[in-house]
Amino acid sequence: MAVDMFLKLGDIKGESIDDKHKDEIEILSFSFGVSQTLVTGGGGGGGTGKVQMQDFRVVKNVDTASPDLFDAVCSGKHIQEGVFTVRRAGHKESGDFYKVSFENVLISSVGPGGNANESVPMEQLSLNFASVKIEVRRQSTRGTLGPWETTQCNLAGDKT
Repeated sequence: MAVDMFLKLGDIKGESIDDKHKDEIEILSFSFGVSQTLVTGGGGGGGTGKVQMQDFRVVKNVDTASPDLFDAVCSGKHIQEGVFTVRRAGHKESGDFYKVSFENVLISSVGPGGNANESVPMEQLSLNFASVKIEVRRQSTRGTLGPWETTQCNLAGDKT
């Protein structure tokens, strides 16, 4: 199943002409993860350690957002909020089925690159954040979407 992916980062404008994601950054791929450690002591009881949140990484084509993204890294600009959304390709009407929302975002790295065989150079972005909310909806075989299932984590307070 092919998907369309978009990233909205504060006032940074991308090149999307999609009517539901106008001026957002079009994304080619993403990766993200979280881990937890088990802490054991001499008393035999086990507890949890501090959650380890990976940066949210995306790959995109170099576009008109690239200079603003580069400037945000160089200046250490904090972006109040960001939203990453995914929907089935060509299914604008059915809507987004996966959404990751961030608060207090810092673009921790921008890495452009490419080779002579690519039509456009690409760049990888890494986003660090203080809070994250993940939402997903079940899709039926006919493309209709169910209600949002949601979880969130506030890294400043380690609360889910």
